[in-house]
Amino acid sequence: MELDELKLAWQALDRRLDRQEALQLRAYRNGQVDRLLADLRPLKRGQLIQLFTGIALTLLFAPFWVAHLHTPHLFVIGVLLHAYALMFIVMAARTLVEVNRVDPSAPVLAIQRQIAALHTWRLREAWWFGAVGCLMWVPLTLYAFALLGADVYLASPGATASFVASGLVCLAIFLVLTLRVRKRSTRWARWMDDSAVGNSVRLARGRIDELLRFEKE
Repeated sequence: MELDELKLAWQALDRRLDRQEALQLRAYRNGQVDRLLADLRPLKRGQLIQLFTGIALTLLFAPFWVAHLHTPHLFVIGVLLHAYALMFIVMAARTLVEVNRVDPSAPVLAIQRQIAALHTWRLREAWWFGAVGCLMWVPLTLYAFALLGADVYLASPGATASFVASGLVCLAIFLVLTLRVRKRSTRWARWMDDSAVGNSVRLARGRIDELLRFEKE
């Protein structure tokens, strides 16, 4: 009889320990997820700023190409800049969608997949901004001169051609460096990825990885 009572006592103790461990795990999980969401808030604020910046630039560039419908080169410059402003809007909106998909009530593995999707998108976004930025300074420069009353395209075709050539060289260097770093240097590739995705996503991935390690232990 005493042995049976001892077994029951041990079983009750095991159940209490299991409940305590489950409560500790839940508390740790909730804390990590709360901190993860806090890590993503600066990214959300930054993307909102980018979104409204894109809207402002759209309102700035649209009247330019509308006013130059019969001047082909100025029309093209305005349309390119307008498209660049729309790129700001679309990229920011997509990033905000990916951030809002992070569900704190989901299983940890699901949250990890959501953060991984955000990480992948941020890498693509950074690549597109880098590639387009290598060329977009050309129409921006021509636009700035046009606002000052100087049509560089007509006044100095050679200067315009040199601008375009410089942009293409910049793009070629960007593509070559990106490919070479990713193929030959893990350390530099990791640094490039961390810089591209931003501190918010890097911290969020670190927290979810730490939570997964804690659960496995």
